[in-house]
Amino acid sequence: MERRDLLRALGAAAAFSLLPREAEAAWARVRAGRRPAGGLTEQQLALIGAIADIIIPRTESPSATDVRVPEFIDVIVSEQYSDAERDAFVAGLAGLSASEAAIDALEKAADRRAEPQ
Repeated sequence: MERRDLLRALGAAAAFSLLPREAEAAWARVRAGRRPAGGLTEQQLALIGAIADIIIPRTESPSATDVRVPEFIDVIVSEQYSDAERDAFVAGLAGLSASEAAIDALEKAADRRAEPQ
């Protein structure tokens, strides 16, 4: 087993032991393709996907967007956050959206890390 696989397995085991039932239900809704009513916009989901793929890029294993992390975040933010938490999250996304140059730089750095040495 490679180190990344071991870390993923350990992280998943720890996360699932701590995850509330609501998170399990959220993943079930994502797998079923059910988007929350009044959820995040396509532009917000694309930004979340770009950030998530910087953190977990596609290598020999799937990327964050491959495993539908943006859709999971949509369910959690839309159904589990209070109005104040949701507003703060969306405001944070708007701030990041305004600084897309920073995101472009991060994506380029991530691309360089993913290139074979």
